[in-house]
Amino acid sequence: MNFVFVIKANNGKAILSSEGYSSKSGVINSMETVKKSSQSKINFEQETASNGKYFLNLKGCKWPHYWHRQMNDSTDCMINGLAAVLKNSQNAGILDKTL
Repeated sequence: MNFVFVIKANNGKAILSSEGYSSKSGVINSMETVKKSSQSKINFEQETASNGKYFLNLKGCKWPHYWHRQMNDSTDCMINGLAAVLKNSQNAGILDKTL
């Protein structure tokens, strides 16, 4: 089974998503690390993909770039997304959809 997590804004839109993890405990540990790391702008790197779209990488404590945000058409959208992450990630709740 592959475990992932998504952080959503108050409007229900996904603003960040994780890579896949092989265990539930792995995804929970990663989620807690992300909630802490995502509280500071300094932990984000702004990058441009080969298709010209913009995205953010969140630097984790153990891995340099293990989590990324969706692609954006403009730097303004990327900056707005960063603001949403900073606002919503620390208090993100958990909805477990595993059986």
